[in-house]
Amino acid sequence: MGHTLVAVLSQEDETRLTALLARCGMQDANKIPFGRGCDRAKADAVLPHHITLVSWSKKEDAVMLDRLRGYHFPGNCEILAGEPVLSPGKEGSAVLTLPVTGGRGWAQLQQSVKKQMGTPCQASPHITLAASKDKALLRAYKDRLLQSGLFPLHLTVTGAQLYHIWTPVALTAAFR
Repeated sequence: MGHTLVAVLSQEDETRLTALLARCGMQDANKIPFGRGCDRAKADAVLPHHITLVSWSKKEDAVMLDRLRGYHFPGNCEILAGEPVLSPGKEGSAVLTLPVTGGRGWAQLQQSVKKQMGTPCQASPHITLAASKDKALLRAYKDRLLQSGLFPLHLTVTGAQLYHIWTPVALTAAFR
């Protein structure tokens, strides 16, 4: 994988989501899906909870990074994170996500990325909470989250960040 441009939550919402996951026993869950070609533990420590807007391979880096030059984040937007969903992942794993529905400003963010990058944002926006080959553990996480009764979550996106997704995973640019 080359780079990924992600939408990031407000610090307040990132803290609130992290606290909810800890209350559900998920403080050690790794949110990086399998098959990314990076050290998952180190990547998990670097990447916040996020919504992937667009990603590309290393061979597309020169073109895509040139397109991204001069990008301006259009402003904060609101999203709703729905009830957790368990989906098949790569390498025999499963992934626990929160599907995202856009609210005020979300469509504008997606349009700004499409215009700048020449490619649409991901078709099924979501926040990945955990990826594991232990599907029973992920089902237990999902059940605990559902029992919290806190869904949907109203969250605010306050910026976009660019990460290179190979070892070491690193933040390379931030847009606010």
